[in-house]
Amino acid sequence: MGLNAHMKAGRLPWTVKAGWAFGEVGLASYVAIVAIYLLYFMTDVLHIAAGFAAVLLIIPRIWNIVIDPLVGQLSDYTKTRIGRRRPYLLGGALLWGCSFAALFNLPRLDGGWGFATLFLVVFGLTTTGLSLYQVPYSALATEMSDDYSERIQLVSWKNVAARIAALLGIAGAPRIVQLASVESTGYRLMGITFGALIIISGLVAFFSTAPAPSIPAIRKKTANWRAQVAMMRANRPLLILISSYAIYCLGQLPFVGLLVYYVTDVLHKSPGLVGILYPITSLTSAIVTPAWAHVAERLGKRRLCLISWVGAGLSWTWPLFVPINAEWMIYPAMVVVGLFQAGGDLLPNTMVPDVADVAEMVSGERREGAVYGLWIFQQQTVLACGGLIVGLALQVIGYHGHEAHPAPAVVHGIIVAMTIPSCALALIASALLLLYKLPEMQLQQLREQRTKLSSGVVTPSP
Repeated sequence: MGLNAHMKAGRLPWTVKAGWAFGEVGLASYVAIVAIYLLYFMTDVLHIAAGFAAVLLIIPRIWNIVIDPLVGQLSDYTKTRIGRRRPYLLGGALLWGCSFAALFNLPRLDGGWGFATLFLVVFGLTTTGLSLYQVPYSALATEMSDDYSERIQLVSWKNVAARIAALLGIAGAPRIVQLASVESTGYRLMGITFGALIIISGLVAFFSTAPAPSIPAIRKKTANWRAQVAMMRANRPLLILISSYAIYCLGQLPFVGLLVYYVTDVLHKSPGLVGILYPITSLTSAIVTPAWAHVAERLGKRRLCLISWVGAGLSWTWPLFVPINAEWMIYPAMVVVGLFQAGGDLLPNTMVPDVADVAEMVSGERREGAVYGLWIFQQQTVLACGGLIVGLALQVIGYHGHEAHPAPAVVHGIIVAMTIPSCALALIASALLLLYKLPEMQLQQLREQRTKLSSGVVTPSP
């Protein structure tokens, strides 16, 4: 079957799916490294105070919060011969990758305001490039296909790529660092390596999606912030999905962010152990993600999402029950974490195209970019808050850098801070998701109408 036949049948060639999914590699490795290693790099390599480092991390992410919805709207309006979204994949990846490499190659200066100013500028450029790439890239999932099952498959492919990339980032980063005799030099090499990977993944996504459908915008007028808020309030499923997933992601961050401190200060192991534990989680998630997607097509996305969130919340409490002298138990525990996190991350993302359809049904306008701008806006908001919370938690429990024999209050504080809040927030998110309901009949009519008009609306990008 040729490319055009695939398009008419509502199916995308595997090369488009695989290439678009590969575009997630840079995103996933970036998130893994920033979540796990950036704060540690600042506190234990550059010897920046934890509270000061936390403030430096949150300021550029506030810029992300501002720019994400704007980038989504901008991509909705963009008209080029290569489509609405793809120009941003190219420019965003180049800016993002280069500035990320520079982030780990900054001179420490005095460790005070001179370093802070330079760090904020470079991290700001990094987050700007991230927004320019991530929002249009994510919106392509809705634009490329209207088919319910194929949308699940697209996000499933992307999540498998994300898990493998997270494994690559988490396992590869410490090994790259260890290649250098000086730890700070190793981090510089790591930054350059993953900056290059970001650029490569963006280029692959840009070129591979060239044959995919590019849908012209159906917009009545420019949507300002007030219109964005009005759209969100009118779209109840979108509001519930964004809110519940934000709470779930916020719960995930203490466990993720404090694991390296649990390994070094509670277990008294090398930080390199994190490069074993998270790959276990990522590999497990990559293996089971297709199974979650398959079952979701049969039983429904929301039901499976609830199961995965509750399971993930409970699995994050394992440090409370694993004795410090029973190190072997942490490995199967991380397998369980990976099992549930696979569904917890996959299923909400498969639901976003549905709420984007609701937005079109409510407004009569194609707003994929605006919807994904809000979706990523909440993720960046959570990341910003999470980094601050983790940094301040370390400050509160009295953490002042790695010590051979940390105080018992520090040890117990790390264990409690990475488990109880994570589990509680996952359960709260699950309770909120119970309110999520879609107007299925109206959405089906909308999709059928789109299919009838597709011959005049959907055109392959040159």
